[in-house]
Amino acid sequence: MRRVFFGLMFFISLYSNSQITNGVATYGLFITVDEEVMKADKKYGYIQKAIDVSRKLKYSLVFKGKEANFYQQKNDSLDKVSVNIANSLSEVSRLIYINLDTGMLINEMNADGLIIKKNEFIVKDSINKNWLITNESKLIGEYLCYKAVTTKKVIKIDREVAETVIAWFCPTLPYTFGPSKYAGLPGLILELQEKNIVFVIDNISLNNSEGHKIIIPTAKKEITQLEYYEIINDRFKTLESMTKK
Repeated sequence: MRRVFFGLMFFISLYSNSQITNGVATYGLFITVDEEVMKADKKYGYIQKAIDVSRKLKYSLVFKGKEANFYQQKNDSLDKVSVNIANSLSEVSRLIYINLDTGMLINEMNADGLIIKKNEFIVKDSINKNWLITNESKLIGEYLCYKAVTTKKVIKIDREVAETVIAWFCPTLPYTFGPSKYAGLPGLILELQEKNIVFVIDNISLNNSEGHKIIIPTAKKEITQLEYYEIINDRFKTLESMTKK
């Protein structure tokens, strides 16, 4: 049965790669954090405000052929600081670009003017294609989805850790994209679970991406994901030392 399942996945993947497709998918965001973090946040409540705001945020995945953009839909009615914190917690850049042909992933980082300056750099990486597809399935709305698992490397201040990422993709929607920086599965990712965040599909509009232009981010400098972690960690250390003076 497992062999038949993976044979089906391979056929769908070939079928999807032979078509030029386009569409727009909208996702909602849910954030949870550890109790320890919430205790530390109790005095100012920044994290709680970001969690509350995250429930009102919507994100667009626009895909055309082998390219896609992922970004947060603008909402001026929400508190900007809380929105920025929510995007930081969920690691959503200002604009994400994916190219399936080249396997390239480009992130235009959110610029707060303090840690990261506007147009300072973009982060270039490769699409993570190391998915383990399982037989586990569930319905998301009317769509039958299958579970796929991968890991991502995260550089903490003093160590490197591997975190599990779970995607639920729909083979009957043969579009090889998903929310955030994830792609490469034989079907659209309708739900994505990382450590403390979950993206869930809100609606899908297929073959209807008029007015949506695929944008390739540019900046003064190109860096790798590893270099980005090193820069951010160094700047947080500097900022922390300045606040203690």
